[in-house]
Amino acid sequence: MAGQGVLSQNSDITFSGFTSIINLEANQVEFSIDGGFYTNDSIGNSVWIDDGDGIKEDGEPGSEDVVVELLNGNFEVQASTISAADGNYTFTNLPPGEYIVRFVLPTGYDFSPVNSTLDDTIDSDADPETGMTESIFLLVGRDIMCFEAGLSAPCQYSVTIDFRDPFYGLDDRTISVSIEGESGHYNYL
Repeated sequence: MAGQGVLSQNSDITFSGFTSIINLEANQVEFSIDGGFYTNDSIGNSVWIDDGDGIKEDGEPGSEDVVVELLNGNFEVQASTISAADGNYTFTNLPPGEYIVRFVLPTGYDFSPVNSTLDDTIDSDADPETGMTESIFLLVGRDIMCFEAGLSAPCQYSVTIDFRDPFYGLDDRTISVSIEGESGHYNYL
């Protein structure tokens, strides 16, 4: 950006590609006008159907048509895309800055647990409550392709226990248990 940094080392070019007006007297030389350039970079990765552990594993398919938004550091939407058939998404041509990725939760799913491992290339990065990643600081010349969201369907079980035993005179007495909630293993003793 124009005018930032040490005067002799900063860029005097604005994002539009121009400097401010420079007034020179006859025979005056000005060597402090300069321009800095950078490459635009990318943020992305995928959304997948998870088994509920927050870790992307072989056999877990990508999730198509999930809305993914790119926010700036002030939580303002800068761009939006939809995940492809394999679950992949990418935001390209981004200038350096602070970003946050927000995944819009599809109906019938929950977000998987966040940061289940120390390996950012295989675990879910979406906060289960907000669908947002932590802040991403995109630097010059750096594509960051490791922001993923695991989606899991809430568990719904129905169990019927039948206590029919003609010897004790119990007939047609049943107990039904219905469980709805997060994926996992439940033991009832």
